[in-house]
Amino acid sequence: NAVQPHCHITLKCTRE
Repeated sequence: NAVQPHCHITLKCTRE
């Protein structure tokens, strides 16, 4: 799994 911050259109970044 690639550890990178994913930002949604709602400006909500979640690190998966």
